[in-house]
Amino acid sequence: MMARKGWDALSDAYRSRLQSKGIGEAAYESGASLHKARGHTSQAKESFTRRVGRFVQSHATGDAPHARGREIQAMEAEDLAAKIRGMGPQKAQEYMDYRREMTRRYERGDYEGAKRMYEKRPKGSAAHMYWYHGMFGG
Repeated sequence: MMARKGWDALSDAYRSRLQSKGIGEAAYESGASLHKARGHTSQAKESFTRRVGRFVQSHATGDAPHARGREIQAMEAEDLAAKIRGMGPQKAQEYMDYRREMTRRYERGDYEGAKRMYEKRPKGSAAHMYWYHGMFGG
């Protein structure tokens, strides 16, 4: 990793931005994290947001097993993404993994296996309803 510039080598505007975020000269010189001062969220949150986005995109832009599922998923992609993000990282990852496995089973022609997985799903997940009604609903 490159060494940081000294405090005096920073532009006035950048120093002001750091100070407005609570990072003064002493904190800067001692190696304080600049992540938030640069306007970023934590790396873990950014990674989580990207994973949810990729998941929703893959399930809402034509990769659904049939037209009815694609229609519902495309209409409600943002709502689905918000619900998944609201689950928190651990539950969201479990949901996405579970749903991928159900979709794999469906695509391999194991409709009953996919439906059984749905019926055993964690009942507290509202996001499952979007998928279920698209695949098995009317």
